[in-house]
Amino acid sequence: MINELGNTVTMYNYVAESGLLLEQQTISTVPEGFDGESYTADVKVTPDGKFLYGTNRGHDSIACYKVAADGRLSLIKIEPSRGKGPQNLAILPGGGWLMCANMPGNNVAIFQINPQTGELKPHGDTIPQTGPSCLMVVDK
Repeated sequence: MINELGNTVTMYNYVAESGLLLEQQTISTVPEGFDGESYTADVKVTPDGKFLYGTNRGHDSIACYKVAADGRLSLIKIEPSRGKGPQNLAILPGGGWLMCANMPGNNVAIFQINPQTGELKPHGDTIPQTGPSCLMVVDK
């Protein structure tokens, strides 16, 4: 779960017998020592479950995490979103590409996902788009 006002991601364990979610870990989405105003907006996991990405509006970045076998997260890197106010993410089928809608920045940025490390590599120019707030990928 991404925590909009806290600039954090929380990992829970699901207890099927009771239907409870038990908090296991909360980790920051912004760099240590960051004291500016920022709010998270979206969180996505790659199809293979190995990597998790979350947006930071204000810090204008994407927090990248590795997901361990037990579900715990470790920060890989905090990558610039290539625009102002990253609102929404989409991971393309196959898990090799990530798109980021920078709503007040009026663009969509494309990143290649390194399948071994989970790091994001900016790809090409950003795509101008007025106020993109939601990305949908249709797999035919």
